[in-house]
Amino acid sequence: MYPRKTTFIFLILLSSPAFSQSYLEIKSKVSLNSQGDSIVQIEELLHNGWQEISKCTGIPQDTLTKKPTVLNITPSILETYILRKKVINSLCYELLSEDNNFFKIILKNMDTLGYHFTGQFAESPNGYFEDFDNGKELNIVLGTDVPNETHTLYIRGIDKIRNCTTNNLIFKVKNKTTILNDFRQAGLGHWAIILMFPLLVLVYYYFRTRLLKKEAEMNEKFRLQEQRNELTSDLHDDIGATLSSLSINCSIVNRLLNNDKEKAFFLLNKIESQSQELSEKLGDFIWSINSNETENFMNLGIRIKQFVNNLLEATDIFYKIEIDPKIDEIQDAKLKKYVVLIVKEAVNNIGKYSKASKAFINLEIIGERLSIQIKDDGVGFSPEKATGNGLKNIKSRVAILKGEIEFLSEINKGTSILIGIPI
Repeated sequence: MYPRKTTFIFLILLSSPAFSQSYLEIKSKVSLNSQGDSIVQIEELLHNGWQEISKCTGIPQDTLTKKPTVLNITPSILETYILRKKVINSLCYELLSEDNNFFKIILKNMDTLGYHFTGQFAESPNGYFEDFDNGKELNIVLGTDVPNETHTLYIRGIDKIRNCTTNNLIFKVKNKTTILNDFRQAGLGHWAIILMFPLLVLVYYYFRTRLLKKEAEMNEKFRLQEQRNELTSDLHDDIGATLSSLSINCSIVNRLLNNDKEKAFFLLNKIESQSQELSEKLGDFIWSINSNETENFMNLGIRIKQFVNNLLEATDIFYKIEIDPKIDEIQDAKLKKYVVLIVKEAVNNIGKYSKASKAFINLEIIGERLSIQIKDDGVGFSPEKATGNGLKNIKSRVAILKGEIEFLSEINKGTSILIGIPI
């Protein structure tokens, strides 16, 4: 290569802005070899200039110097802030409390021979480097609860084509006091507080659980007591009326024994029937109250089967009873009492008035409802014209339980009673 060619290369570089950028960043020297040819040796050059120089000079790119000294600079700190307060610049800081500390670091401008560096940081020299927030400013939270632990940040510069400075700025933050140190210095008092806290939490939950359990038990007792009060009120009204009737009939019989014995015997039969009915009502009341509290009382299914057998076994009616075992899980005393009375009233009507040859009784739990189905193939009746107390009693008891009832009956075609009660 000849000096004139070298001069021509520099003129080309000066002739365009792109080449001017490369030229300002080139330091070169020209020497002669043994054959008298000139040699251009590049000492410092931007990385993006290698290809242009190689193209213009014809010198192979691999022979050019690849380690420009401009990358050997070390970033330096312009300003430092801790908790938004400006502090003296330093490369090592000590935390004065266990709290996390907010750091703000601003680097000096790194512009050298056209290189414009921005900042990056990592926790190790070979770790992953992250960019600063806006080129030269880093905002970061540092803190530790481990005694004497040191956070170290490695800060470097990087240009737009990813050339990195070879020297890192090392920034350190060391913990000075911690919660652990404070308790060690304070002695056993603080440790006692620490150990007492979980114990207090356990004691709190223990007594809270017991309180909630007792509250639930009290609510259950209160609910049962309300049911008993209601049943007692019903018993007073129902049995009280029967006793009043018995008392009146007895006084009438006493007057008629000498004057009208036939009428007196009629009233005595009525008194016997009322006494039997009164005994049954008292039995149903006692059973509904105590069947949940002792195993000596039969469950709901057995109770229904017992009185159905007693009512129909003396007749010529062929009957079938199907009872879902799940009805024995019903705990509501009021519901149990009225279910017994409803079924008893319906079966009693079958035995006395239906003249049926077959009867079918079914009780089943379907979802959250108790389904009662009672059928016979007797003489039937017209539901619109029915005036007996039996049907009225069934309807009123179903209404009290907020259920639904449907009578299906035709003359000489039997009767079906369909009842649904929420449980």
